[in-house]
Amino acid sequence: MKLYALHDKKAKSFTHFTVQKNDTVAARGFAEAVLEANSPLAWYPEDFELASLCDVSQDYEFSPEDEIVVALQEFRVVITAEQVIAAQPKAQQQELSLVDPRKEA
Repeated sequence: MKLYALHDKKAKSFTHFTVQKNDTVAARGFAEAVLEANSPLAWYPEDFELASLCDVSQDYEFSPEDEIVVALQEFRVVITAEQVIAAQPKAQQQELSLVDPRKEA
């Protein structure tokens, strides 16, 4: 299991923490959020990315003597909102005919 978060590059902050089985499952949920109607992630796609923060285990044991440094944690970008939007198929533009086909016959 891995810990993921939404990284807002402009605000330099992490939000919406979630634990998922792998990058594929996490990326799918992120893509759904980006493509949701009226999503701020789609309004500012250059600002947002899905970050993998660390591996976690359900068997994790923590003792008070353990020191955890969160601020220095390096993260890995899984996918960006720009990549999600770019991967969407472009709508087929249909050409409108200005000529009445009945008059050509």
